[in-house]
Amino acid sequence: MQKILDWAIPAAFVIHGIGMIGGVYFVFTTKSSFGEAFGNALVVARIITALIWIVSGVAYIAAGWGYWHDLEWWRTAAWIAAPTTLAGIALWWGVIPPGTYVGAWMSGILIAALAFGWL
Repeated sequence: MQKILDWAIPAAFVIHGIGMIGGVYFVFTTKSSFGEAFGNALVVARIITALIWIVSGVAYIAAGWGYWHDLEWWRTAAWIAAPTTLAGIALWWGVIPPGTYVGAWMSGILIAALAFGWL
């Protein structure tokens, strides 16, 4: 079982990170209540959200790389990735595709796993 986890966890991190970075396209092609709240500054709102998603994606990829290579800092990268993912998803709640909510669950589970020392 441990061997499966040794590749499944970093693979999930990297895939999730790629999805977050790919989601930047979504930010610029979809309406959001977050963006509408900014009125004329919609472009600024989209850039802020895109930066959140890029940071989250890069942090998830880094966490996967660090976990795979048993580097000490992978947990720090995961702690950056999970909350920023939740923030990015929250800003587009109700607008994003339903499959994206899996990322919110994954981030919540990751936060719990890190907080309770399961990972």
